Amino acid sequence: MTRFRCWMLVMAFAAGGGHAGAVGAGSATPTDSTPTPRRRSLEQRIEERLASDPALAERLGKPTHEIEHLAWMVGTWEVSAVVAGRAAGEGGGDTGVSTVTRVLDGTWLQVEDRYADGNQDLGFIGYDGATKQYRAIAIDSYGTAALTSGSAFVDGRLALTGRVRILGEDVTLRQTIVRTDAREYRVTNEEQDEEGAWHAIDEYRYRKRSD
Repeated sequence: MTRFRCWMLVMAFAAGGGHAGAVGAGSATPTDSTPTPRRRSLEQRIEERLASDPALAERLGKPTHEIEHLAWMVGTWEVSAVVAGRAAGEGGGDTGVSTVTRVLDGTWLQVEDRYADGNQDLGFIGYDGATKQYRAIAIDSYGTAALTSGSAFVDGRLALTGRVRILGEDVTLRQTIVRTDAREYRVTNEEQDEEGAWHAIDEYRYRKRSD
């Protein structure tokens, strides 16, 4: 278990001239000696959680059944992107290559996309057994970082949603992975408006290369 170092305490000590919690001149000195209940640390809370759920503890660090549902994604894919409402010649599309591999002992899938225009995307898809949620992390060469989550891969479909910021713009994003056949899938990105309706942003179509 990683142990957290108390950097904030060190900073407070330094800011107080070497006396953490020092009382300035003329200020009242606390007289209440009642001990403050000690808060359980994150490490203690996690230990208690795992002790109460041995099945979860046993699964940690191992590929889950849920991530195996996405094992078909591993391989190399040709990608074509289509932006909603734009023609290809108007900045409405691009092509590239996507490589999907297993990482961290197979507990996550890494998705690396490289496009002809020079843009690069790096994503990770895993499964959190504690919350029973798929987790997706995506970063790109424009500085975007997004975290989305979804509950289940059902009938070849996994919807991942989250509140993210893209080039300074906040958006509620939904990314839906749909397996269309044994060698093809697509990812549709949508944004949610103030009234809860979803609107298409773009779509990425993946076609697996022949072995």
